[in-house]
Amino acid sequence: MANYRQIHTKIWKDDWFVELPIPDKLLFIYLFGNDNSNLTGLYKISLRVMAFETGLDADYVTQALKRFEDDKRIVYRDNIIWIVHMWKYHNSASPLVQARIMNDLETIPDVPIKYWYQNYQDTGEFNIETVSIPTLNKSKSKSNNKTNTNDGGGDINDQSPIYLLYTDTFGKPLPMMEKILMEVAIKYPPDKIEAAFKIAGQNGAKSFAYVRAILEDKKNDKSKSIDRVSVEARSHYGDIPQ
Repeated sequence: MANYRQIHTKIWKDDWFVELPIPDKLLFIYLFGNDNSNLTGLYKISLRVMAFETGLDADYVTQALKRFEDDKRIVYRDNIIWIVHMWKYHNSASPLVQARIMNDLETIPDVPIKYWYQNYQDTGEFNIETVSIPTLNKSKSKSNNKTNTNDGGGDINDQSPIYLLYTDTFGKPLPMMEKILMEVAIKYPPDKIEAAFKIAGQNGAKSFAYVRAILEDKKNDKSKSIDRVSVEARSHYGDIPQ
């Protein structure tokens, strides 16, 4: 099956991209348009392949990747690259797209860059310093020992109301996301959580960071209506654990 990637026309008016020298423009477009790339923007590729397929010198590619990382556009570690903003332009709630994303992620070993990627999707925070692989391993361990959370304790499982809300809005969460969902379920009232997910869905949000921003009252234009939506919401998920 043929693979296609979107190149948004607004990239040519993006201040950061406009200021790049021509070889950097070529490399950056190549990073999300080459045959190894995928919908997640997280994939394996060697420096040798990048240099060969772009025709750029390997040392130049190395330095360009460092510049891109300094600008928080990509991260490259151990032959795995993460194109930071690619996911938000290709994500979809379509079951087929979600299945493909999950399959692509499963090809990446459990290394720090994979968790940095997921942490960014779920929180909106670009953090490649303090977020570490032990947290990933801990989350995966928890996902293998799921318990019922309706009593207000334990771990999130695939029948937990907040898990179902997340799945309906963004697709199936990765195991490392379950700790974040559990923390949110404990911190906020069930009706507020459901309302936040409803607003996120209505506004076409692409990640859980949008829901969290509503709950933390950071998206004022959306959060003003959260009480009204809470009243309107009629949950068919049951009570969200607190």
